[in-house]
Amino acid sequence: MLEKAKKNKLKKIKTAHIIIGSLTLLNHDQIKFWLKELSKGTIAEGLLVKIKGQESEILCRKCGYAGKLKFRENVIDHLFLPKFACPKCDSTEIEIRKGNEFEVEKIIADK
Repeated sequence: MLEKAKKNKLKKIKTAHIIIGSLTLLNHDQIKFWLKELSKGTIAEGLLVKIKGQESEILCRKCGYAGKLKFRENVIDHLFLPKFACPKCDSTEIEIRKGNEFEVEKIIADK
C-alpha cells in the first residue's frame, strides 16, 4: 500500500478499505492495530482502517453443493485445527471459491 502510494506521489493516506475472508481466521481488531502501528512515521500515520468481511463460498466436488462452508472441529494434541467439509454431504472434497481473501480494496488519500 505504501509503495503504491509513493509511486503515485500521494501525500497522505487517510483511509484503507480492506477485505478479509472468513477462512483466513484473521482477527479484524488485530489487523487494524498492526496496520496503525506499522504506519507510524509514514504517510499513512493516523490511518483509518475499514474492514469488510467476506463470507466463505465453496463448491463440493462430490455432491455439487455450492454455498457456505461448514467448519468441523478437528483437535490434535490440544490444538484446534479447523477441518472444512460440505454441509450437505460432509465431504472434504471441496473447492474454495470465496473466503480466503486478504486484500486492499481501495485507499483514500491526498495528492
